Amino acid sequence: MLGCVLVTSGLAGIWRALRLGVVIDAGGVRVRGFVSREKVTPWSAIQSVDCAQIDVSKRRLPGPDVGESGGSVGVP
Repeated sequence: MLGCVLVTSGLAGIWRALRLGVVIDAGGVRVRGFVSREKVTPWSAIQSVDCAQIDVSKRRLPGPDVGESGGSVGVP
């Protein structure tokens, strides 16, 4: 019984980990976190989209820099 619970929760965790990230689609920009619900920013609230360098563990990776009227959506 315990094994079934552990396998099921492990598969659910793997599924959530695979869905992490930023999705850009017709509805706007969707940021999916591991613990929190996904945050959707509609295109009407976005002022600009720029490509910027993001520092991640001693490497520099390109990523979106989304300018909004109420702040910005960043990738941690």
